[in-house]
This record gives sequence, C-alpha cells and structure tokens, in this order.
Amino acid sequence: MIKTLSSDWVRTIDSSTGHRYTFCGALEFRYSHIAVHWNPETRRKYERDYNEVILPALNNHNDKSIEEYTKEDYEKAIDLIRERGYERNGINRQYSESSIQHFQNLIYYVVFQSSVVGLCEDVLWGTQFVINEIGEEEELESRVHLKKSLTVNQEQHLYIELFSRIDEDGARVALLLMWGLGLRNAEACGLNYGDIKEIEGHPGCFVAWIYKTTKIDSNELQSGGKTYNTGRIVSVPEKIVDFLMKRKELIREIATNNGDSEVNIDELPICNDGWLEFETDSYKKRSSADASTIMAHTVFEVAGITSEQIAYLDAELNESNTATILKEKDPTAYLLRRNFATQMCILGLSNAEMQYLMGHCVEDAYESRNDFVDSERLYEMHCKLKRRYILNDNASDNDEIIAVSGREKMKIHVSSLEPSDTIEIKVISCESQDPVKTQWFESVEAPAYDRTINNLDIINRDYRSSGERK
Repeated sequence: MIKTLSSDWVRTIDSSTGHRYTFCGALEFRYSHIAVHWNPETRRKYERDYNEVILPALNNHNDKSIEEYTKEDYEKAIDLIRERGYERNGINRQYSESSIQHFQNLIYYVVFQSSVVGLCEDVLWGTQFVINEIGEEEELESRVHLKKSLTVNQEQHLYIELFSRIDEDGARVALLLMWGLGLRNAEACGLNYGDIKEIEGHPGCFVAWIYKTTKIDSNELQSGGKTYNTGRIVSVPEKIVDFLMKRKELIREIATNNGDSEVNIDELPICNDGWLEFETDSYKKRSSADASTIMAHTVFEVAGITSEQIAYLDAELNESNTATILKEKDPTAYLLRRNFATQMCILGLSNAEMQYLMGHCVEDAYESRNDFVDSERLYEMHCKLKRRYILNDNASDNDEIIAVSGREKMKIHVSSLEPSDTIEIKVISCESQDPVKTQWFESVEAPAYDRTINNLDIINRDYRSSGERK
C-alpha cells in the first residue's frame, strides 16, 4: 500500500453506477502492481513525485474519475510541470527532459494498470509517456532503427484484421481508410458513402472526395481541414470499394429490418459509431477520430506494430514545430500516412502527385492543385495506385500488351531504368499467337546519369508469398 499520499486527495467519486476511482484512488488501488519492482528508496522517491508534482498538476483531480481523463489532459499536466519547474535554494529551476520523461512514465504506470482492470482506456498507448527513461545515445540509436513505414508482414496482418468482418466497428473502417487512402483520422470519419464516386468517363474506377472532417474531440462534421490543401480527390483501391459496397448492402438490410427502408445510405457515415447490428440504428451515428486512435491499439498489437514504434513517432511529432509543419498530430495517422507515401513512391507517382494525394502543398512551378481534379489526371493516378497489390484484385506486374492490326507499322521505344536491367519482350500475333518479325535498333543517345530503381515487381512478389504463407 502506498503510504505517503496526502489524505486531502479524493480517492473515489460517487456516481449512479457506484464508486469511480480518481487518479489518486487508482494509484492506491493498483499500487502493488505499479511498484512491484521498486525498492524501498525508489518507492519513497516516486511516491513523493506523485504527491508533490504529478497530482497537483492534474486538472480537477478531486472531481474527475480516471476514466474521464484524455491524452490531452495528461499532456497539459506535463506542460504545467514544465512551466512550474521546481525551487532549490530560493531559485526557480526547470526540470531536465529526463525528469519530464520520468514523470510521464509515472503517469503511464497508473493509466496502464488501471486499463488492465477496466477502470479506464489506455489512452496513453503509443505516446511519449510509454518511452522508458534512457540516455541520449540510446534514444538516438532507437530513432535510427525506428521503422517509419510498415513491413510486408505487418501490412498482411492489417489486411486480415481490417477486412475480417463486413459488420465491423466503424473505428476499424476508419483505420482501413487511413491505411488504404492515406487519410487523417478526422478525414476518414468525415466521409459519407456518397463521397465515394466513379471517375467521370471511367466506370468501375472509384475515388473519394475529401472535403470535410470531424471536429476535435467530437463526431460533428465541419467543412474542409486546416488548410486549403487538405481538399482533394483520392483513388479508392478495388478491395476497399468492394468492402464498402458490401457494408452498404448490409446497412440496407438492417434499415429495412428496422422499418427504415427509405433511408438514404449515401448520406450516412462510412465510419459509424460501433458495429453494424440489427435492431439498432448504429449505422446512422458517426464515429470520432479519437475512437479510431483507441481502436488502433488492439489492431496494431495484432499486426505486430509495437507501442514503442508509435511512441517514438509521437515524440518526433512533438519536437519543436514538426507537427505544425507536417499538419499531423496523431501518431497513428502519421504512421499510416507515411506508409501510404512510401507505397506511392514505390508505385512511381511524381512528387507533385504525392503532395496532392497527401493533402500537402503542391510545390511544382508548372502544376497547381486544380490540375489534379481533371478526370483524366485522376484516372492516370488511379492506374498507378491500382498496382498496389495487397489492396487491388487486378494488381498487375509491368506487362504491357499492344495490339497491332493487319500490316500496320509501329515504332516502340523501350528503355531500362538501370544499366544492368534485363528486358524480356514478346511480339506475337493476336490471331495466331505466332512470333512477329521485328527490327531492333540500339539508341546512340548518351545515357542519363540519374539512377532510378523500380522494385515494384520484387515487392509485389513479397506480398504474394507472404499472403500464401497466411
């Protein structure tokens, strides 16, 4: 039992559902588990830290249960501890960053142990609070080894988790859209079924119109994002389109069963609040961005994405003004969007195309954002993204088939991206499949010095072999 906490701190709050623990009450209740590896001297020191530093910094501690606290509440407490500092020899001093990390750890111990027994959600999973106190050299080494994108194996696990059930929780669907389309969490939650549309002139090719988000700490809609650049039209992979169409049919069945057959499904949120269940109208209620972040804890753990991997990304976002520059705040969205950017790079999209699809400023002297809303330009990007094997049924290798009729002549320029590349070309008749006589000429142009590596086929083979192992 913890001995040195002031008796002035409230331990429990009465409610209609019984006694609810405050942060202090949860600390006492789970103390034997929190302090299991601490020696007596460590316990005295850490108890003093809780009593004199952490508890005074928690807003409305005596009136608030631990289940009501959010990540932002704990971040504000840390900010206040930084601001207050401490006094020594009559001089106010600032805590070192290692001390701040120590206080974050002490807060996390309480939140985690409380979540184990269901007193609250683990709202600090994947945040800086979980990073253990380490030296500067160890931290630098950790960041050098930090994976900022997903492995093939992690993506395969994500695929299994997020496509497992048509009726799954809308917060999981938000994660699917973030992974597959590179959306921020509030953008995913802002989508309605009617925002998924075919590209004009290209039936069967779908895009999502991103022009609204949910408000902070809410499921209410607001138009646009933080900047003009966030509005965009993004290709939707084939398997996600198929998944969403099946959810629409399930919603129609549930609505009819509930006597609500006249509902306009296109006006309903794609990311609803909770599971799609008969006898309920959960399909009408919109999920929030926070719900997807909490859901990511379970999904990521199954996919082998560790809390520490997300925590270091969270630390990176909180350094100086990184989050402001990147227009990112949530580390979950940051990881999935970085992974999407990595996939776009592999698939051969240009810098301007990637900037547009990510909702960033297009830094190209010859192109503006308006150039990308043309249906043919959208289709061009769609075709490139369609080669992302794991999310498309017809993801192909780089085979090109050109049909030539009769005695028509055609000149075809073939080039390799690397001097050592080998190219296999088959020229056959469409009718007989027999070889066609061709003439080949080697270019006398000086080779370019830029080196480009196209490893798409190798990567797709990895996804296929990984999928077969599953």
